[in-house]
This record gives sequence, C-alpha cells and structure tokens, in this order.
Amino acid sequence: MEKEKNHMQETQIPTAVLIDEMTEIVRYYCGEIQEYTEISEFDNVATAVIKKYFNAREVFFDHRNKKIILRVNVTVEKNPMIKSAFSRVTLDYENLDDFVISLLETDQESLQYYRNLLKFRRIGKS
Repeated sequence: MEKEKNHMQETQIPTAVLIDEMTEIVRYYCGEIQEYTEISEFDNVATAVIKKYFNAREVFFDHRNKKIILRVNVTVEKNPMIKSAFSRVTLDYENLDDFVISLLETDQESLQYYRNLLKFRRIGKS
C-alpha cells in the first residue's frame, strides 16, 4: 500500500515542477561532462535528454569547439539488405546548459521519461 502511495505521489508531480527540477539537474550535470567522453544514458541526465530528443545512440562532447557529436540511427528504406544505419550529426551550441534545457519537452512520453530519470537518480544516491 505504501509503495502504491509513493508511486501515485511521484506520478502526480506537476509538469512545471518536474521541468524545473530537470532544469536544475541539467545545469548541474552539464558542468560534470568531460570532453570527448561518451557517457551512458543514465549516468548523466543532460546526455539522456539529448539522446531522447534526437533519438541518438551515442553522444560525444567537444567543449573546446562548443559542439555535440551524435551517432543517430537512420532508417534505410531503399536497400532491403540494410535495415538501419548510423549517421554522425554535429550540433553547435553557445551555452550547453541552455541548449539542453531548450530540448526539454512536456508531452506525456517525455514527462514519464524525465520521471524515470529522476527516480533512477534518487535510487542511485541511496
């Protein structure tokens, strides 16, 4: 019963509160990202937001040149032998925190993804 109550309270976080919490955490994690490092999805909330938004498989950071290099899945429809391929995409940013925060979305799927990230982060700290 207690578990259900906690789950209900967690899923009832207002959207604005959830986005505010994600914003705060993204600002923290952007300072933790190391140059030219691929970070697993749940190790870094900022990386997870980028992966979700762009449906990227890998994310690399080039802080010196203010670039994010993504490896994204590309569907290849013309060749039946190749079901999917990957493409390298480079994004420029002026301020990493602001860029990642601009990717936060408020649709139900994204909000649930953020809840799961926050839940995982809390579990990892205990």
